[in-house]
Amino acid sequence: MNKLLLLPVIFLIMISLLSCGSKPVVRSEPAPEPIKPVKEPAEIEMLAEGWIGEDIYRAKSAGTPSEGITGAEEIRKSSLEDAVNSAQRRIVEKFVTTRITGLSETDDIMSTGVAIQKEFGPAIRSGKIVQEIYKSDGSCIIMYEVELKNLKRRVSDAHFKEK
Repeated sequence: MNKLLLLPVIFLIMISLLSCGSKPVVRSEPAPEPIKPVKEPAEIEMLAEGWIGEDIYRAKSAGTPSEGITGAEEIRKSSLEDAVNSAQRRIVEKFVTTRITGLSETDDIMSTGVAIQKEFGPAIRSGKIVQEIYKSDGSCIIMYEVELKNLKRRVSDAHFKEK
């Protein structure tokens, strides 16, 4: 009789062990849609960087998306914003360097950065993106353009006044 009771108990224990040993079903969220470039960045020729005539200056800059952003559009927007900020900083640095090389010994070199920001800040902030290329990882490369009448002369000559 003990053997007859022992057999169902063993059977129940085996069933319970087998049912606990299976892997749980995990439903993952769909992976974010990958960003597909139109062409590989190495295949695309960038516009010229630097002075384009007397009124236009172009700067090339790269941007990467912020951490934790998902979704193709948000990634593109974040990397584009980073690239624009980087381009604006590069242009200010270039203008400061150009202005310093044109200064005489009597000019105040320390206030050059502040003067550049004050004089050209609005023009730099209102610049435009003339070319943008996105990589498959979400980063981008842009060409940012600043246009202002007599920009080159204004940057190089601190004493230049528009007539």
